[in-house]
Amino acid sequence: MSDFSELNFNRKTIQEIVTMDHYTVYLEIKMNGRLFLHMDKPRKWSLSIYKEMLGVLVDIRRALHKRGIEEVSVLIPDDDAKLYKFETMMGFEEILRIIDNDAKLTLILMSQPTETK
Repeated sequence: MSDFSELNFNRKTIQEIVTMDHYTVYLEIKMNGRLFLHMDKPRKWSLSIYKEMLGVLVDIRRALHKRGIEEVSVLIPDDDAKLYKFETMMGFEEILRIIDNDAKLTLILMSQPTETK
């Protein structure tokens, strides 16, 4: 697992941080300092891949915490119940709902602390 020393936290950017056999995880750094995780939909799904993802997320959170980052977030559509369940299983908690009247959609901002036990 990378220590993310090559990441540039001073600009808005999306950077690939973990590539596994069945999925890739990206980190998006916003200008306001909020970090968002993105992940490709796994090409294959199984309990072992889920457990692997949990371990990868813990490693990401630890590495970010060492860099002084206190929180990581995801942003998901509110009409995807499976994705919402997946994110809660990964430890993310709903923070707020964002309504975009122009696009006629509602997004859910979910976050979790980077500090692990």
